[in-house]
Amino acid sequence: MAMMEKYSATPVKGDKVSVENLAKEKRIVVGNVFMQPTGGKAGKPLNYSFCYYGMTAKNEEEQEAFVAGFSMNNRAMLESVKAGLLSEAFSTAFNKYAETYAPEGIIVLK
Repeated sequence: MAMMEKYSATPVKGDKVSVENLAKEKRIVVGNVFMQPTGGKAGKPLNYSFCYYGMTAKNEEEQEAFVAGFSMNNRAMLESVKAGLLSEAFSTAFNKYAETYAPEGIIVLK
């Protein structure tokens, strides 16, 4: 998987979380799939290589509604997509996530 090779060698950097800088603010949304780094306690760095993933769908009022979520290592998630266990939408979300944060020197795969 080319994304694993491309993003596993990025340098280490983690930002400190403040009350104003929660993990949800780093969320990447692609269609009905989202991902965000884990963590979020004040003074602790976010973990960009072990993320919280979620899915949304339209409810009866045609509004986005949370369906399900899970936490997983990004490498394991990509392997799950490759094995057909998760939708390709998760890989697409990861690509956008990596393109957003890897250039900042943040490790997105371990």
